[in-house]
Amino acid sequence: MKIAIIAHAKFPIAEPYAGGLEMITHLLVDALVDRGHQVDLYAHHKSQTKANLIAIDHFKGDVIEDLNSEDYPIFNNLQLGHLINYSRVFNQIKSKEYDIVHNHSLNIQALLLGNMLPQQVITSLHTPPLTDLKVANLILKDLHNQYYTSVSNSLCKQWKKFIPSCTTIRNGIDVSRWEYVTQKSSSFVFWYGRICKEKAPHLAIEAALLKNKEIRIAGPIDQEAQEYYDTYIKKYINNPLVTFLGHLSQSELNKELLKSECCLFTSLWDEPYGLVLAETLATGTPLIAFDTGAVNEILSEKVAVIVEKGNVNQLAKALDKVKDIDPSICRAYAEGHMSYERMVDDYIALYDHILEISQFLYDTQNSVLRT
Repeated sequence: MKIAIIAHAKFPIAEPYAGGLEMITHLLVDALVDRGHQVDLYAHHKSQTKANLIAIDHFKGDVIEDLNSEDYPIFNNLQLGHLINYSRVFNQIKSKEYDIVHNHSLNIQALLLGNMLPQQVITSLHTPPLTDLKVANLILKDLHNQYYTSVSNSLCKQWKKFIPSCTTIRNGIDVSRWEYVTQKSSSFVFWYGRICKEKAPHLAIEAALLKNKEIRIAGPIDQEAQEYYDTYIKKYINNPLVTFLGHLSQSELNKELLKSECCLFTSLWDEPYGLVLAETLATGTPLIAFDTGAVNEILSEKVAVIVEKGNVNQLAKALDKVKDIDPSICRAYAEGHMSYERMVDDYIALYDHILEISQFLYDTQNSVLRT
């Protein structure tokens, strides 16, 4: 197949990844190339890929240097830049003979312009309905001319009122890149992720301290989340049972997970997927997780204890139950349910299905015209 993959232009599709979306896009694109498909990746110019890279972010400010906010008050330079870049990208795509155009950009322009392409278009939804994307889908309303996927059933439900239908294809990770253990000997618990209120690491700390357990916390602190850290986390730093490790690399996270008794997942928002869940299980580390978003559909009682969202007492009690979970089952579960190879299989199956439908409609139309 000849496939166009559209990423966003904000961050490179390359390691170290800015986030989960960049990692997922990278794994998918390179795997498609490895399987013999011809792939063009439209992405940030510093992306690293086995595919043919076509830069999105070639926009230069001097294109609109004569414009100002008085001329176009509803736009800023960044928005105009996106509009110009994606317009150029879709003009290129329109002129090429792609079998599939697969949009992972989370960009309103890509969503709207993709609807007008002659090729078969798929938009993959990785987030809840953000304002821009909701607006785009309301504009399209009954004129949708593309297919949609999301990374979980719960995310599909959130998008139900905005799109005609949705296929769930769950994310995957490279499980082989995570070392694992089959036995646990440590007594400390671990939490990692972005340090922010919606991820709620302070609740993990509270639960650990209720059980007099050592807890280690790792993750980046965005400028916007500094106030949260100062208010909810900083007060615990002098407690001998609490250690803040900062932002760790994958290898450093792997080492901490290997040594930990379990990992706490305390997100208070409806996580569309939660790559922390997959990465943790890949190391043979059991989970205790709040029942939010896709948690219940992704995890099993064989590998995790799921508790009521926001309930610190249940979280603390689960620290006793989690000891019964076999680390080798956690690893096997990650291999069977959370590998990127399975994700790629699912996307290719969808591509094939869409092309079969397209060919059937084409043949049917020609048959009618001949009669």
